[in-house]
Amino acid sequence: MRLVLILGVVVAIGVLAAGSVAAALILRDTGRPPEATAQYIPADVDFYLYLDLDDVRGDLASQFLAPFRSEAFESVRDDFLGEIQKEIDLLEGSTSLIGADVTVALFAGENKSVEPDWAVFAQTKGRDAGGTFAERVRETLSEDQGVPFSQEAYLGADLFVVNDQEPALAVTDEYVIYGVNPARLKATIDNLATPPSNSLAKDEAFLKATASLPSDRSAFVFLRNDSPSLGEVFELATLGTVPLGEGSPEFAAASASFIERGVRLDLYMDPVEGGLIPTAENRLLSADRLPEDALMLVSFVGANEAWQQFRDSGGADDLFGQTNRAGEPEGLAAMIGLSALDSVMGTLTGEVALALLPSDIRIDSDGDFESGVINALLMAETADASGFEAILDIALGLFAPALSMMDPEGPQSFQPTQIDIGEYQAKSWDLSGLLGETINYEPGYLITEDMLVIGSTTDNLRDFNAALTGDTSSLRSNKTFSKALDLAPDPLQFLMYADIAGIVEMVENAMAPETLVEYTQQVKPIVAPFESLVVAGSSTAEAIRFTLAITIKE
Repeated sequence: MRLVLILGVVVAIGVLAAGSVAAALILRDTGRPPEATAQYIPADVDFYLYLDLDDVRGDLASQFLAPFRSEAFESVRDDFLGEIQKEIDLLEGSTSLIGADVTVALFAGENKSVEPDWAVFAQTKGRDAGGTFAERVRETLSEDQGVPFSQEAYLGADLFVVNDQEPALAVTDEYVIYGVNPARLKATIDNLATPPSNSLAKDEAFLKATASLPSDRSAFVFLRNDSPSLGEVFELATLGTVPLGEGSPEFAAASASFIERGVRLDLYMDPVEGGLIPTAENRLLSADRLPEDALMLVSFVGANEAWQQFRDSGGADDLFGQTNRAGEPEGLAAMIGLSALDSVMGTLTGEVALALLPSDIRIDSDGDFESGVINALLMAETADASGFEAILDIALGLFAPALSMMDPEGPQSFQPTQIDIGEYQAKSWDLSGLLGETINYEPGYLITEDMLVIGSTTDNLRDFNAALTGDTSSLRSNKTFSKALDLAPDPLQFLMYADIAGIVEMVENAMAPETLVEYTQQVKPIVAPFESLVVAGSSTAEAIRFTLAITIKE
């Protein structure tokens, strides 16, 4: 599809603009409004993308992109841009001609699924620069299409067309415009001469979107409900929990911004009818109770409400409500039962979190786990953990016979041991006999006044307690984590944080020597620059918001 190619070229323009030393010297036109081309586009547009090249040429962008200009990334760049290499060659010699912004618009139309109705605007540095750039574009397109362009004039613009059906090119005083056909091109020039009264720039949904995303954005995308692309964006934003259809948001919007040593992506859309809207704000108690060097944290609220939705949909009955022919519970229903689950799930009124801690592990050359323990903690903020304690004891008791068949020492090995950790009493199970001498898992759990904590080892529970009591620094005091948290939307409901540098170091230390050699040559140069990743979101009665940010090392 031509539109896919066009979007690839737009990305390439951004990459080239950011990488051009000469372009970095261009002064920003501070009098130009963001999304300036929206005033020339009808409000019923399905898709609108605006790329601010002055931001892409700025210091923050240059700072973030510097590590990726190294020789180590040559093959990655070639793979990513290989399909549009001819266009890349064109643009590399044209960065001095292209102005402040590039826009792609996909217009409403009955046959857009067959042939989208689109136009691309590239601002130029005056009519002469636009003419030179357009000439280079025509030469490239003529080679592809095998036919020459004919020239005509329209409202002061120079049009270059092949026929009524093929994409055409126009040069105005400010833009070079590439459209799906001459009719689209002329309609666009009409709007440049006389902006439509119902332009996108005046549209209520568009104004709401632009006001809701960071003002320092370098790129902006706006999608209507009936846009072919919105379904994919919506499914990603809702984690696939709500299908796009009746009751779906009118639009979705996203932006990209360069931040200090990083890049940030934001998504905004209206709430969804029937979608899950957690009533609790995530207090991130886990951040105060995890050690400072925690490598990953996934945290969310709304588990009790999600369970109730699952119950209302009948999913819980299918999974936990099985009965035999006599009407007696069987399977999971016999082990635990819906009433017990209803009781405990209803107490999950706060945060549920899973964390990865530094782990000393070894992986052999075949990729199999060789030795060590993956240190992890599962934390659940709960109003009453007693029900969970009973379920955990039941579940582990049910698994003990199966485990005992694998362990020559028999079921006695799987009886819980009670240990004191600070002021709390924990239960643990020693699985080292089952898993071998070099893999020493000793899972356990403890219960505080407001939280159930499950650890892969009792040492992990001790790490939790040390951070809780202040004996060691907590994750919240970690500067990288704090910086990531500052980017999260308010109110915060979902958070995923990853210390990429720490995880990479842990994996490198785990590798077999022969694997490490290949990794150092092929993979390490690509992952080495990255420091952290954060994904944060919230779903309220007013809006759905997500933020993704990735940073690089100093």
